[in-house]
Amino acid sequence: MVKFKIAFICQAVDEDDPIVSFSLDWIENLLKNEKVEKLYVLGLRVGEHNFNVKNNKLQIFQIKKNNKIKTLINFFKIIQKIVKDVDFFFIHQGGPYPLLLMPYKILFGKKIFQWKAHPYISSLMKFYAIFCDDLIFTSVKDSFPLNLKKIKTVGQGIDTSKFKPLPVLKKRGIVVFGRLSRVKNIHLIIEMAKVLRDSFNLNLKIDFIGPYNKKDEYMLFIFNMVRDWNLSDNIKFLGKVNRKDLPKILPQYKIMVSANDGALDKAMVEGMACGLPVVSHNSSFKSILTKSVVNYLWVSTKSPEEYASKVYKILTNDNLKDFLSKEVRKIAANHDIKNLIDRILIEIGNYYEKKN
Repeated sequence: MVKFKIAFICQAVDEDDPIVSFSLDWIENLLKNEKVEKLYVLGLRVGEHNFNVKNNKLQIFQIKKNNKIKTLINFFKIIQKIVKDVDFFFIHQGGPYPLLLMPYKILFGKKIFQWKAHPYISSLMKFYAIFCDDLIFTSVKDSFPLNLKKIKTVGQGIDTSKFKPLPVLKKRGIVVFGRLSRVKNIHLIIEMAKVLRDSFNLNLKIDFIGPYNKKDEYMLFIFNMVRDWNLSDNIKFLGKVNRKDLPKILPQYKIMVSANDGALDKAMVEGMACGLPVVSHNSSFKSILTKSVVNYLWVSTKSPEEYASKVYKILTNDNLKDFLSKEVRKIAANHDIKNLIDRILIEIGNYYEKKN
């Protein structure tokens, strides 16, 4: 069996980070994979982590220094230290690294592979994809919409051993999880809450979980909507939570709603793994749904009325809710991170075989 020595480059190695702590799931599962001999992790920022590693299989470096120049110099120092020992570079979620690593690709023959989920392709991303990356892995086709043979769809990558239904009473109504910003269309969910109350006589509790800027113009607009429509008793902004607590929090809810316009949101699949029916207009989300559930969960018009109608039908029909809960768990199982890592390493192995 071919074993790899990998340089894994990511934004942060920190279990307390509410947004990018899922990098730890990738690292943990790479370490468990029998095809990985050695893992060098380069995190822009390194915080709390606790990996159970034997035989010096893991080495972690922090890239970031006091300023950008020192950070760049430190990055090259780290690469220079490990480059002769690694088989390839694996970049997790972007940054300028494909271009920075090109000299090592040219001089040492080290391949550059990248995980990327971003539906809006900038000219710089396109340049990296065409001229720097050897393979690009993404969750679904719409998550990185470039017509290149080097792009491989491998699923989202969630830890289904952690995200699963729990024997708890579902006291809470709707959960919306993730960083709160304009791209998440928070106003659409507020409008949905008003329709549920005024047209369906359903006063649901909606919890927004995730960091936000209280002074942001868009969030101020959202707060005013909630106040002006007398929805303060229905809608709560709970702020950020520690990501390691999320598997215990999500199963307490009955349903998840996401109005995100971007790539397939990891939180959506995590909610599904916990047995939560997820309602969304997101096109990448639609692509992973089966025929048996798509008409119940996918919102085709991006309207608060359709969102409200879908939510109402699910929450007022226990048989339907139970059916959807079982079906979305099956879908989420296809996105388990262990299987994702296996698929990626198989693709990389096949790539080397073809090159040889």
